[in-house]
Amino acid sequence: MNLFDALVQNPHFQNLTNEELNQLTAFMTLSKHSDGHTFFTEGDTGDNIFLLVEGTVTVSLTINDREQVIKELDAGSFFGLLALIDDAPR
Repeated sequence: MNLFDALVQNPHFQNLTNEELNQLTAFMTLSKHSDGHTFFTEGDTGDNIFLLVEGTVTVSLTINDREQVIKELDAGSFFGLLALIDDAPR
């Protein structure tokens, strides 16, 4: 799947024109990651946002030396946005 098609199918972008979607894809990179990939860890600098095109992402925290699953994200979900909004570590 290419970026344009991923955006067209995502309800967050339904009000954008094809021209606007094409402009947006110029600022995006499509990448593929293997199972178990870590996108970022708590305390990292937030320098990008992620749009999950396919698959799932598990959000977890280490609490009392144990990994706790906080949420499972599905295709169409964004993650990593808050660090960009408030310019604070993840």
